Formats: sequence, structure tokens, C-alpha cells
Amino acid sequence: TTPNKQGWDVGEQYSSYIFYFDDEQKLIAEKSLEKMQENTDLKIVTIIEKAGSFYPAEEYHQKYFMKKNNSPTITSRMIKIEASDGSGKFGAYLAKPASGKGPGLVIIQEIFGINPWVRSVADWYAGQGFVALAPDLFWRIKPGIQLDPTKEEDFKAGLDCYGKFNVDSGVEDIQATITALRGLSSGKVGHLGFCLGGLLAYLSAARTDSWPSSEPKAAT
Repeated sequence: TTPNKQGWDVGEQYSSYIFYFDDEQKLIAEKSLEKMQENTDLKIVTIIEKAGSFYPAEEYHQKYFMKKNNSPTITSRMIKIEASDGSGKFGAYLAKPASGKGPGLVIIQEIFGINPWVRSVADWYAGQGFVALAPDLFWRIKPGIQLDPTKEEDFKAGLDCYGKFNVDSGVEDIQATITALRGLSSGKVGHLGFCLGGLLAYLSAARTDSWPSSEPKAAT
């Protein structure tokens, strides 16, 4: 979803491509991207292109999974979550460990949306065995927004979104995310956040059920 960029690394070498050899493969790729696009507000920028010359990777890249005990990497995708107030659905970035299961962890954004850095945090926790889910909390303002805090224009846009943001609605969306994540994980769910997400994490500890329902909930 970020052309020529992966995290803070920039360049054409970080583009996403699907190469096909015949029309059947091209059609399969196009239909797969169309299906993925239906589940996210972010524009998928993967390029579908006819394969040209093929050059085998270096020897140390060969049979990578076999050398790593057949352990695949994490899996990730965008999903949709129903808002608890019935106002619609919002996107969330889901990252799962190689096992496909584990305790749940809600990653709460800063004021820059579900940008590459937030997704990298979710990916890291998935690599540690968590099922990580990062909801788009600015969806009522500008769904799918991704901002780069190193750019002045993006920083100002983040502050503008923050000024329009309703904290109470944000906590309700976090509760909806927790509820959804219980069905995607082992059932135990925690949460953490950064900057704005730190405030929301504090409020969520008091206002949501991000702990086993059998445990008592403190008065708020």
C-alpha cells in the first residue's frame, strides 16, 4: 500500500510486483488483488507485470524455509470491523505469527494513521507470537490515512485529524477491535499504544474488557 517504500526505506527496489507468465496467471493475480482491495480502505499499489528474464537468487537464499525448519514468516492483511454504534465498518491491520494463533494484542496508533511504522510494530509482535491488530481510529475523519511524521505537511495533517478526533468514539472502536480479536486469537487480549495511542491505552484499560471476562473489572 506504499509505492516505492517499505517502512522508512525509500526506492524503486521496495516496490511490490506480481509477475505472470501467461494470461491465466494474470487473471488470477488481478482477481486476487480485487478481492484484497474490497477488504481495505488503503489503495493497493502492487503492480502486475509480465515476467521477463529470470535470474536465480544467490545460493544462500535457496530453500530458505527448509533451512529455517520449514517455518514460514508471519502473515498479514487488512480486515474490516463493525463499529459498535452501527455507524459502519473500519479497517484494521492484522498480523499473525507463523503458527496462526496466539494471544491477541491491539496496537493503538499515533496521530499518523496505520502507516508503515505502525504496521511494522504489529509485524514485530506477530514475530514474537502475538496476533496483532491495529485499528484505523481516524476512519470517521479520513479512512485509510497514512502519514509520514518526517514531512511537515503530513505532520500538520495528523494534528488536524487529532483536532477532529472523538476520544470516546475511539475507545468504543478499540472495544470493537478487542471483541473481534478474541475470535482471531487464543481469546486473551491486551493492548498498547504510542503517543495518542498511549492515552487511549490508558482509557481502554478502564473502559474496555481487554482481559479475561472471569476476572473482576475495576470501577471506573
